[in-house]
Amino acid sequence: MNYIVTTQHIERRAILAAVAVPVFLGSVDVTIVSAVLPRILTDIQLSVTLDSLSSVFWIVTGYLLGYALSLFTMGRASDRIGRRAALALCLALYVSGALLVSFYTVPSEILISLGMGRDLAILLALVLGRTVQALGAGAITAIALALVSDLYPQGERARPLGLVAAVDTVGWLLGAAVGGVVVQYISWRLLFLLNVPLWLIALLYVLRRLPDMPQKRAARFDWGGALLLAIVLTLFNVSMNNLNAGELGAVGWPLALALVGLVIFLLYERRAGDVALLDWRMLRGRAVLGANVVNALAGYALFVAIVIMPLLVNLRNLEALGFFSSVVEAIQEEAVLRSAIETGVMLATFTVPLAVAVALGGMLSARFRSQRVLLSGLVLAGVGFVAFALVMTDVQTSYAVLAPVMALMGLGLGLVFTPVVLQTLAAVPEDGRGMASSLVLGVRMVAMSAAANSLSVLGTGRINQIVAQIEAPNSRFFSTVAAADYPMVYTNTFVMASVQVFSEMALIGLGLCGVALIVALLANGVGGEA
Repeated sequence: MNYIVTTQHIERRAILAAVAVPVFLGSVDVTIVSAVLPRILTDIQLSVTLDSLSSVFWIVTGYLLGYALSLFTMGRASDRIGRRAALALCLALYVSGALLVSFYTVPSEILISLGMGRDLAILLALVLGRTVQALGAGAITAIALALVSDLYPQGERARPLGLVAAVDTVGWLLGAAVGGVVVQYISWRLLFLLNVPLWLIALLYVLRRLPDMPQKRAARFDWGGALLLAIVLTLFNVSMNNLNAGELGAVGWPLALALVGLVIFLLYERRAGDVALLDWRMLRGRAVLGANVVNALAGYALFVAIVIMPLLVNLRNLEALGFFSSVVEAIQEEAVLRSAIETGVMLATFTVPLAVAVALGGMLSARFRSQRVLLSGLVLAGVGFVAFALVMTDVQTSYAVLAPVMALMGLGLGLVFTPVVLQTLAAVPEDGRGMASSLVLGVRMVAMSAAANSLSVLGTGRINQIVAQIEAPNSRFFSTVAAADYPMVYTNTFVMASVQVFSEMALIGLGLCGVALIVALLANGVGGEA
């Protein structure tokens, strides 16, 4: 059934604006907890040791897990049960999760009364609340993209899809940038509650104005596929969590099991028929497969820039203030404040053009072929990464030089994401739009999660390797440096090694864009119109 005919007389822009509110708020929650986690741990007086660090990270990872699982499943579920019912379920999950987080003492006291230790009870209560909240937040974005396809005919979808994608992008970028600042002025518990009335108002408006959209197929759901996918995502997040906590020895086995589980999931979905979460026939098409390989590569490349800048800013201030800033508290506080401000400003030179380009990608795709927009974005981003590697010759490279380079990277990557959505949605039948939206967002989320956890660890390991080579026992280092000067010289060695690694990471970004460009060209069908 063509839903567009049914919705011709509805104020489509008002519905789109209303559904964009929870999309934005849900994406803010993806990254904001990373910024406020230190304050949460301080307020709840949770004992954190190196051994328990990976457990604490589940406050962050639990949300990523729930968000990714919901992205992959709820878009398809909305194809089965209807958008209205799916939106109502999103609202119930998000509000329930937010209440569990803000009033974590209630479930934690119940667990303590059952004999559980205080720290574990509080941790489980917070992880449960964040996971439930994420199940609602992740679903809303996938459903919103499918809803755009319901409300707009194919020739008019580019701009509204670009708007939804831009709002989603701005949300998780803003969460990372402002979370640490906002929590200085309001309680973190209140921070999670503030979104609830906005969710209620926005979604209740949508539910009231949106007509029922009868589904073409029976309301059956692929519970077996959902269970297998949950296991795969859990194992993947365990691996990334261990990597982020520095437990490198415990990374391989869950990652290997996740890959095995993924193969089993794909084979299961191939036999699941019409109820499958992931239509195997869709993956066999070059348009969808190519677009989502590009999607994953661009998502990973995006975090290359996001990881580099905070590290660079902190390093600049370390060198500027000198080695003794690490032992003088007043200087250390000054460095932290300066780094926070500079990081926010410099990240904005990347994230603002990125968000603008995501929206612009929809507009340009409405006028030109989406393939041209996608390829242009990859070329621009690649040029930006090359330029960064070339200008990053010194830790004190001027921000005035770095800012336009960061903007070029953001502009290029932003132009990639909306065409990917358009091309994927154009390649599926109308009753598979939710599934297609879930695939695009889920693949990107997994790629960004892998990048966020792996890049900082790989970068740190590479820096240590370079420093170790310079200061090897058989090198001239110790014979040419006086013992009294060693601390300062070591700091300079560390800074130089870091600068080299930043350039190498930019070249990784270039490589990702290059591979994505080749995939887009070879896929051929990736240029399909939407």
